[in-house]
Amino acid sequence: RVDERKTILDVVKEESNRHGYETMGPCIMMPRLRYGSFEVQPEAATVVTPGEIDPKNFVTLRYRWHGAKGVYAYGKTMIDVSQIPTEELQVEAENVHAPLCHYCPRQEGYYSPQYVTSLFRVNHYLDSFEAYTYRKDIRVELRQSVDRYNTLAKEGNHSMDTEGSHWLQEFVQDMGSENAKMLLAGAGIFPRLDWSLWKILWG
Repeated sequence: RVDERKTILDVVKEESNRHGYETMGPCIMMPRLRYGSFEVQPEAATVVTPGEIDPKNFVTLRYRWHGAKGVYAYGKTMIDVSQIPTEELQVEAENVHAPLCHYCPRQEGYYSPQYVTSLFRVNHYLDSFEAYTYRKDIRVELRQSVDRYNTLAKEGNHSMDTEGSHWLQEFVQDMGSENAKMLLAGAGIFPRLDWSLWKILWG
């Protein structure tokens, strides 16, 4: 179990010292776990009074059903850029899953970092349909498909997470109620934005 007071960088340094930097390398692969859109009632065990911080504003508390572990292809990467020559950082990334092909293993549909043995893991939340369609990027047309959304949602209904639902209570305890409210202000809220700039950039 990782000490809750350690940062990600602390863990990376410890593991590098333990196994040798050459073993880990500058590109750390992280498997993903898909969380679907089946919403559960957030637990009421919180140290803040009702109305101060709404647990429903956080996808980690609203959506706790996820897919089977170890079957979600294409992980994410975390790269220690201090260990990579500057000129190699100036080239176009091959893809978002393995941006530096010389340092990151190429990921195919049948390859993904091992979930059980991986040092880090990434929880991938589908979120609500509003959130899913909110982002305007190169995949905007796919994001407008209800059928695609429902298909992805079904992939995240294998079992329910019972480990990560207490973080809000612990966060408020550590930071204090006032600091927690300030740091979490606006979480889960989708502002109305003018997407005209996006249309100019993406056509």
